[in-house]
Amino acid sequence: MSEEKEYLYFADKILNGVSERWGKKWNYEPLEVRIYLATPLVLNHPWLHLDGVLSHLALRKALGEDYYLLPAKYPISKITKGLELPNFPIRYAGAIPQASISFFGNVKPRTEVVYKKLEDRWLGIVKKLYHGSGYFKDYAMKHIYIPTPLVKFYVVGDKEGLLEILSELVSLGDNSRLGWGYISSIEITSISEDKSIVHEGKAMRPIPVRFCRSWADSFLLAWRPPYWSTDMVEECVPPGSEVELLPETIEKMRL
Repeated sequence: MSEEKEYLYFADKILNGVSERWGKKWNYEPLEVRIYLATPLVLNHPWLHLDGVLSHLALRKALGEDYYLLPAKYPISKITKGLELPNFPIRYAGAIPQASISFFGNVKPRTEVVYKKLEDRWLGIVKKLYHGSGYFKDYAMKHIYIPTPLVKFYVVGDKEGLLEILSELVSLGDNSRLGWGYISSIEITSISEDKSIVHEGKAMRPIPVRFCRSWADSFLLAWRPPYWSTDMVEECVPPGSEVELLPETIEKMRL
């Protein structure tokens, strides 16, 4: 299959697959998502993005087995660019996803060293394998982990739609193949106040400064999925920083 045909095939699959599963009207309301962990959480970033996790799961669910055949030469953001996709179970305030970053409570990060060493003495090989570099290289890697039993997110979304997507979530964070971040249960409850973007005058997620009237601090951050893409990086107010939104931004947040 040529690159162009491959691109068109997946663009069509994404559009039709997502439309079939998510092309309906959602009942948006302020929600608190509680994810209970069976093992500590390893992070390679200061926080997790709920909308990023949900976008990944929703796309995988919509495409089925074709998800694992997505072409590496065409990142998903380029395939979906320009496509009129249906509404997602998360509400958007204009362009801003109404979903917070992760909150762990007053738990301090810790470190753990993971060792990898090939025990070639059990392989029955006379020639000793070199462990200094290459495929059989030994390593000691330090992980930053959060010893928390609970991760909280705040979102304006459809409860049933979010539960359907999150039911397929097995783990959170990095290095789950080593047993980190395994999930024991998930709860989604209705709350009276929208805490998804700003709460008590502080940012609950990265917010581009173009949507703000004033802010205490700003950095270059990715602010919407896919968070690995440099196309999503912009000058943003970081989570936890004091911020005041523009009136037109606030208006778009109203249910």
